[in-house]
Amino acid sequence: MIVAVDETGSFKEKGDIEYGLVTLVTITDSEWTKFSDFMAKLYPSGWNKVKGTHISLENRTKILKYIGRKQEIVYTTFLYDLTSGTDRWVNYHKNEEVKRINKTISDIKNNNGHQSLISELELLRNQLRNLAVSDYSKFIMIFELFVEWQKFFQFDYFYTSPKNDTWKMKHIVDTQNKPDKFKNLLKSLIMLTTNELNPYYRINSPKEWMASHPFNKIYGIPNRPEAFNGKLFYKDFKIGAEQDDLQLILPDLIGNTIHKSIKNRQSVMWLKLLKRLKPNRSLTITNKVSGNKYQYYLVRGFDRLRERKAVSPSIKEHSILMSKI
Repeated sequence: MIVAVDETGSFKEKGDIEYGLVTLVTITDSEWTKFSDFMAKLYPSGWNKVKGTHISLENRTKILKYIGRKQEIVYTTFLYDLTSGTDRWVNYHKNEEVKRINKTISDIKNNNGHQSLISELELLRNQLRNLAVSDYSKFIMIFELFVEWQKFFQFDYFYTSPKNDTWKMKHIVDTQNKPDKFKNLLKSLIMLTTNELNPYYRINSPKEWMASHPFNKIYGIPNRPEAFNGKLFYKDFKIGAEQDDLQLILPDLIGNTIHKSIKNRQSVMWLKLLKRLKPNRSLTITNKVSGNKYQYYLVRGFDRLRERKAVSPSIKEHSILMSKI
């Protein structure tokens, strides 16, 4: 199974751009082969340079129609509202995260914990502290998306035939500044805060799958039916580029379509284009919305002190308009 992640929009205060999006798309190996064949026919001369930002409206419509018919292409988008997450609040968020890690280090030292774990946490803390505002905001958005997505993604594939996938997770995140550092930092935070020995680590597997399901065979921990090996789950993890990792076209296109739908929300055409993705929304979205069947992304903010409803007027308006389509 391929897990592809890309970001769209702004991640730092910048004029009238009020939000940044991170989109994660999962696609089975067999469906990826079919999608690749479809794209090869649409772009006979090659589609390694196709970008969601510049794709023609005609081809965008064709691709979204294709995706909307495929149950094995599923997306989750986190939209970070910068009106409730300005640079000041991003720095606040970063400082609070550093404080949390410092407390963890102190607790481990007081309990005579392993020095290697302390050293890893100290390195993680120092690297987080040195990230620029835009890099930190993108980093924490991707981290939070992975943590939320992993809890429920298997239920998106509840009815998928085990033969349609290898069930070996292949994670690809679009190019970042200092990619090696970004990758190591992201994996470290995931492993140190969401590994299988942590009570807050959750990968929920449908009980109906039983231990015989390929996913459970690969990532399950013997004699612990509800536990999964986090290090193995994130073993195949890379920072990629769209020219080399064509799978990134999926989160790029979906994230860009959501972005354009919000920016051009007075245009019914863009609202209808986004609606084509309604069948592809993940349980991560639909499980969090308290019955709002018109939600196409989850709104987040770095200002944890503000009420959730205190979001950008443009996002509110877009949500209302989508409910009428």
